[in-house]
Amino acid sequence: MQQKKYGTIKTREIEGEQKLKRILVCIDIGGTSIKAGICDMEGGLGAQEILPIHQDIEQLLEEIGKYVNKAKESGEMIGIAMSAPGAVNVSTGVIGGRSAVLCIHGLSWTEELTRRFQVPSSIENDANCAAMAEVTFGNARGYKNLAFVVCGTGIGGAVVIDGKICCGANLYGGEFGCMVMRDREGNLSTFSLQASTMSLVRRVKAAYPAQEWDGKKVFEEAEKGDVNCQKAVDDFYMKLSEGIFNIQHVYDPELILLGGGISSREDFADQVKSRLIVIAKAVEETAGTKVVIPVVRTCSYQKDANLIGAAAVFMQKYPELIGKEKKNG
Repeated sequence: MQQKKYGTIKTREIEGEQKLKRILVCIDIGGTSIKAGICDMEGGLGAQEILPIHQDIEQLLEEIGKYVNKAKESGEMIGIAMSAPGAVNVSTGVIGGRSAVLCIHGLSWTEELTRRFQVPSSIENDANCAAMAEVTFGNARGYKNLAFVVCGTGIGGAVVIDGKICCGANLYGGEFGCMVMRDREGNLSTFSLQASTMSLVRRVKAAYPAQEWDGKKVFEEAEKGDVNCQKAVDDFYMKLSEGIFNIQHVYDPELILLGGGISSREDFADQVKSRLIVIAKAVEETAGTKVVIPVVRTCSYQKDANLIGAAAVFMQKYPELIGKEKKNG
């Protein structure tokens, strides 16, 4: 039987002039801009815009308000769903910690959005939103317990238990990048410092300090036969696989999803799988104990994951509103 291939899929787009009965307005706050879009009840997106970021909270809310008013023309707005960076408290609607946009912290976003626009609202951490996009509409549909590992300039992620995000006692659930890991010299380090794309580039820059490097160039040169780049890529995959192996044996998820821009590489999952087999064999031989080889897949959504996931979080929070759509449809 041929094995099903999993990978990126194109976001289902709502047709340009299609008038929807009911819509969600989805907002994704990033470090340099705000992405906004409308979402239907099946994860389709339409009328997306990039909004300017502001360090003043009132100006930022005004920008969001302008988009909300425009989005209302597409259908009956049943709510607003937000994705944001940082330690998001979904109960209070407050974004904790610090980020590039200082003004977003301290405010109860759910209270403010509901007060301004007179509709229910939700908010969740961006990595958690991306995970829920996969659980609800993507490559993790049908799975209840999984880990979502995002590989970028650092390592982030999410923990899903019984189909719901597990934020943890201190809102650090899924902060896999903080896991302790040894570097090649045996010094204490972290998963982020050893297995991110930044670590990959840093190693190659040490060999070629006069050149400019990014992750894409490192992989290209490795494929052309550059030995230093090949070693850096191999080390990157091995460190990433070590972290994934450890996550598997913390709470034994059914599936581990891999996200981040680098995960769109066609052989990404296979490279990780092959190293997981090597690690598992070594652990079994050394420790004399049976281990689990993680089931890994790449994510189906990339650039739209946070918006679609924000909608999925809202749907889980307010199932009665979604049920109303189905009954009336």
